[in-house]
Amino acid sequence: MPNKPTPEAFVHIWQTSVTLAEAAATLHVEPHKATARANYYRKKGVPLKNMRPEQYGRRNDWTALAKLALELAPREREE
Repeated sequence: MPNKPTPEAFVHIWQTSVTLAEAAATLHVEPHKATARANYYRKKGVPLKNMRPEQYGRRNDWTALAKLALELAPREREE
């Protein structure tokens, strides 16, 4: 397991990454952990950039997911 990056390294990685996924991969952490650390730094006054939701990955198509869930749901027996 890689060592936790220094605060300076974290700021550099965060500010130079294009996406949250890229930052998380470089930091060797899950995206939610990278976001949590960035939020902590912001609360301490470090003006880190915000990554817009579309930078987190592809957006969910909720209508298509609902249709898929219905298609895969077990059918009730007709008597």
